[in-house]
Amino acid sequence: MRVYLEVGAERVFACDVDRPLPDAWVDVLTASWQLLDDVAAHAPAELRKGPRGRGRDVVAALRAGATDSVWPARYLVRRTTWHVLDHAWEIQDKSA
Repeated sequence: MRVYLEVGAERVFACDVDRPLPDAWVDVLTASWQLLDDVAAHAPAELRKGPRGRGRDVVAALRAGATDSVWPARYLVRRTTWHVLDHAWEIQDKSA
């Protein structure tokens, strides 16, 4: 089975799954994407700049979560969950 990540209209190949993933892993990954969607929906379009005057808007932060790397499925779940939550925290931090 092939797994893809979808970010907006983009669909990026992520990995081949040779054995089922534990349901709890999929639940955590799904919850992290739901959190990111919720945070992004309530954030201003332009985020506060960092201390060096650089930054990005919400759309750029969301696109940064997409990847074109191919990983083993179990690593993909761990890495993507961390990456998605990191962007949610970035948006929360810079929305204030």
